[in-house]
Amino acid sequence: MTSSSRWRLVALAALVAWAVGCEGRPMTAPTPLRPLMYTEVPDLTTKAAEVRERRLMRELLEGAEQDQAWGHLVREVPRARAETPEELGRLVFEALMRRDEGRWEQAFVKPREWASMVKVDLERAGVFADELLADSAPVWDMFGIERISEAPEGGLEAVFEFEGFEVGHGRTLRGRKAKKGAIVAQYWGNTLRLRVKGKGVSLEVRAPKVLRLVDRATGAQKLTLAAPLVASDELKTFAEAGLHLKSELLRNQEYPYPLAVGNFWRYRREVRGEDGELRASRVDEVLLEVVAVERYGSVRLARLRWSYNDPDLTKREEWWLLTPRRVYACDRRCRRRVERVDALMENLRARAPLFEWPLSVGSSWKEGEGLRYEVNEAPAEVQVPAGMFVRPSHLVARGMLGERDPFVNPDRMEVWLARGEGVIKVRMEGAAADLSRVVVVEELVESRIMP
Repeated sequence: MTSSSRWRLVALAALVAWAVGCEGRPMTAPTPLRPLMYTEVPDLTTKAAEVRERRLMRELLEGAEQDQAWGHLVREVPRARAETPEELGRLVFEALMRRDEGRWEQAFVKPREWASMVKVDLERAGVFADELLADSAPVWDMFGIERISEAPEGGLEAVFEFEGFEVGHGRTLRGRKAKKGAIVAQYWGNTLRLRVKGKGVSLEVRAPKVLRLVDRATGAQKLTLAAPLVASDELKTFAEAGLHLKSELLRNQEYPYPLAVGNFWRYRREVRGEDGELRASRVDEVLLEVVAVERYGSVRLARLRWSYNDPDLTKREEWWLLTPRRVYACDRRCRRRVERVDALMENLRARAPLFEWPLSVGSSWKEGEGLRYEVNEAPAEVQVPAGMFVRPSHLVARGMLGERDPFVNPDRMEVWLARGEGVIKVRMEGAAADLSRVVVVEELVESRIMP
């Protein structure tokens, strides 16, 4: 019995034992939770264990689909042979676009191939191969679409097309540059290029090392990945903004923050000193209105206006760029180039989003070293004058917040947001006009959300 078969059987037995042991008693998860494979084969690294467990579960589920009986292991699909750079690039591209995890694994070096090439035992080679997949997982996950309803019509291949796979300079097995006549065993600095259809924009996935393997018996060649894949910053920005998702997610009925023309939110405003005492203020009410929304393919531009009831009737306006996954402030330069995807992504890379969807507890992002956002745990219910809101999100921003308010210069801001309702509460800390430290709280009094 091979080592691969042994760990499959060990894991299957462990799964059955776990299911039997849980019958008739409450399920409790150990802390910290480790991959099941790690507990049964403790010599593995945690990364390798995660990959092996995921592979096992995929095979078991595929067995259920084919045999109508959960628990049947499926024989591995014959390995695809990529003999040219284009074939290797297409293999990776098609695996990503079609979410074919089995095909994805076929693009990477196998344990036996690695063991033969670098002269290590098969077990160590197996751990290396699985850790290679684990370290490449961020690229795989980047193209994942959690809900089928969010996928563009025609899938990801309706958004991206394969542009090419460019290999770097050939090298010998020892890593030296291959001179004329030398045997090329690997290529360093390779690039998979994806093109966004109809936009004239290329995005890159970098493949630091590709091995060139030769079958001694037949002389046939094949190329395989031997280092973790890395997405370019442009591709990360594109995916994080959700620009590969269907544009219908931006509709007012589906977007977490309902920014449609005619929507408004009215807030009661209080200002307190550092001692907590209520201070006299020139303004005690704020009105936020959505006054315009412009559509540009998979993004929207929303124009918002804040009106204050101070003696001068102060007003402030901002433009927000809406993508399926994020909301960004959009200045004049951003608005002028919004229809160009390359310029749009340049703007998105330069600034942190105001919101990102979903607002998952523990997630965080930052802009340079001076501004950081994080999503914290929120109370189950938040009471404001407009009523009780259940399970809101709680976003905290710290640092150089800029001109977020005409009467205070905040360096810390908390926002409570209810999905489909908008911002229900804001708390800002910063310096007032007289340079004293103040706390400003705005709570929702009433709102209008257009259907």
